[in-house]
Amino acid sequence: MIERGRSILSLLIVKLASPPPIGEYAAGVSVDWLDERQRDIVRLETCVEKAKAILDHTGISFDVATMYAEIAWADDEIGERGRYCDLTLVGDGLMADPELRSRTLDGALFRSARPILIVPRGKTATLTPKKVVLAWDSGFEAARAAREAMGILAGADDVQVTMVDPRASYGRNGEEPGADIAAYLVRHGVSVAVERCQARDAALTKC
Repeated sequence: MIERGRSILSLLIVKLASPPPIGEYAAGVSVDWLDERQRDIVRLETCVEKAKAILDHTGISFDVATMYAEIAWADDEIGERGRYCDLTLVGDGLMADPELRSRTLDGALFRSARPILIVPRGKTATLTPKKVVLAWDSGFEAARAAREAMGILAGADDVQVTMVDPRASYGRNGEEPGADIAAYLVRHGVSVAVERCQARDAALTKC
């Protein structure tokens, strides 16, 4: 997030709320469930204090917020927060919680209209990545995200425009899917390649 010419790190610490008990045991365990949720909130506040203690020594400007999100709409809430930042950075710490990782990625990718930077396990975060994947479907959201990320794209050595099951169509992908966005990026000095995947291959991470 940028404010008055300064770069600001906005840290969002998220915990998925414990789902409510259902069925015949709901009444008997409701107190335990409420206690668990309260413990989660206390843990969040503890995480805030630890994060502030670490960031205080970096010399950068930052703010820290928490989100205790219900699983059903966590991705919507995370995506909404992402709209008010220039870039969403996802670290490898989310690997420990697959559900939270999935909700975070879905929210950041499909509900924020902002670029997302995913830091691989064991790697250091950088705002100048050498390899970038641009998921492209010729839609407004993808176009907006590409424009927002132009600075990152132009600085990369390899930008791969990836399309899943694209169909050549007038008013959508054109006669050659991916060609239009590739030409646009090249005009901005981006080194780009287009890869068209089948949904089965994408699911197997061959793309």
